[in-house]
Amino acid sequence: MSLHYRQHGSAIVIIGNTYAYRDQLKTLGARYNGSERNWRVPFTPANLASVAELCTKAGGGSLGTAPSVELTLPQSSPIPAMAEHTRAVIEGNQSTDPSLTIRQLMEQVDVAINQAFPQTVWVTGEVQNLSRKGTGIFFDLAEARTGAHANATVTVRSIIWGNALATMQARRGADKLAEVLQEGLQLRCLCQVQLYKDRGSITLLISDIDPTFTKGALALARERLLKELRAKGLDQANKRLDLPPFPLRIGLISSEGSRAQSDFLDQLDCLNYPGEVLFCPATMQGEQVPRQVVAALTLLIQHGCDLVVITRGGGSAADLRWFDAPEIAYAIAAASVPVIAAIGHHDDVCVAEEICHLRQKTPTAAADFVVSICLDTRALIDSMAAGLANLLGQRLSEVSLLSAALVGRLHAAAERGLDSRSLMLNQLGNHLQRTATSRINTTMSHLSDFKSKFNIAAERHLGSFATRLAEMLGALQRRDPTAWLSQGWTRLSGVNGPITSCEQVALGEAVKARLADGWLNLSVQEKVPRSRPQTDTHTPEALP
Repeated sequence: MSLHYRQHGSAIVIIGNTYAYRDQLKTLGARYNGSERNWRVPFTPANLASVAELCTKAGGGSLGTAPSVELTLPQSSPIPAMAEHTRAVIEGNQSTDPSLTIRQLMEQVDVAINQAFPQTVWVTGEVQNLSRKGTGIFFDLAEARTGAHANATVTVRSIIWGNALATMQARRGADKLAEVLQEGLQLRCLCQVQLYKDRGSITLLISDIDPTFTKGALALARERLLKELRAKGLDQANKRLDLPPFPLRIGLISSEGSRAQSDFLDQLDCLNYPGEVLFCPATMQGEQVPRQVVAALTLLIQHGCDLVVITRGGGSAADLRWFDAPEIAYAIAAASVPVIAAIGHHDDVCVAEEICHLRQKTPTAAADFVVSICLDTRALIDSMAAGLANLLGQRLSEVSLLSAALVGRLHAAAERGLDSRSLMLNQLGNHLQRTATSRINTTMSHLSDFKSKFNIAAERHLGSFATRLAEMLGALQRRDPTAWLSQGWTRLSGVNGPITSCEQVALGEAVKARLADGWLNLSVQEKVPRSRPQTDTHTPEALP
């Protein structure tokens, strides 16, 4: 982008892509004006020549002289003649007190201003502190200072009296004047410079306003921002985003309780919109618009909206300037979801509408578009489903024909296979029969030999077992106590088991005596130990 310059009072204003030349401009004493996005260089012939050379090398040039008048007395203007009575007072007191009274000073300043500005002049400035009263419209025309006091602002009180306002409305149109007479706009006014003596301040009595200057300034700022966005490739950033096939979560940014909000929501209800709307209120007019709209857009994106709709009702071209703010433009360019702008103005287009994904003229049209996305996606799905059904029918027909052909081929192959398998089975059966007969004969021979051996071994073992059994039977008979019991022998048992010694029982203790035909319950009355042990070889070995 090239550089351009124009002379503006005591400064040289430079606009364009100044980033690459900022160091050179600083050497000329330039300061950056962030509100207007330009550089201001103090006016001197040397600085003017340097700026002209720089802009020419950058492919630009001069834009002429800004249509403004500085409210300063010309250096060549003589001090106006004083009023006769004032001169008489001063001359009469000159010998004693050469100073002026405040009234005398104001009278001389008033004469000087009237001589310096005998006619109305065109003055440009920014509207500040605007107020409307019954007698007229009151505001300040302001201009930011350059140089060492760049943060300061020069202001002058301005008045449009009721009769002058009526004349301007008849000449320019009431609507056009209302559009440009707003806080923060640049005005070009035809003024009569007057001194308000009681307060010692200058007042501009405005008799005419040039609406085209304000609109031109707005258009220039808007075009400057658009060029900057285009140079960075940001004007198409949001347009390159894909629309969601089913936007079922919509973010809505509008004024709380506005007609735009109700029109958008009512239209969605009429069209039976199946999704949900997340509403984030933001003011749609005034200095807070950029900050609140950017904050609302950021919040809705964080809550996972599929797309965001920014909408407001109709308004003048001046009302739209808030949506030319760089903050809103960069926020839309950086958004990760499509942004639909329905600002509601048919003739003028703001920067937000230029760089958003799509512009709609009204909130109702925006709602129609959102629902149309769902309907288009549904129609596409229905079309694809019909195409798939037709394709599936064709494939089924082809498969049916192929299946019929395969069935015939498989039937013939199966018959051939069965015949082959039957012949193989017959051969295998004959082979198995021969093999089985041979193995059965061999096995029968082995079994006959085993039977003979088994019989011999069995007889030998049975004889051995019979001898052993006879020995065990004799042992059992010898141990059988029945014969001893029948002869009167017995076996005593106590609480602790069989009794084999006198020491095992106590006097009075109950014991049991085993007999051949039952048991006797006895009580020990006396224990008589034997004097010497005797051995009876006929005592039975054990009694149960």
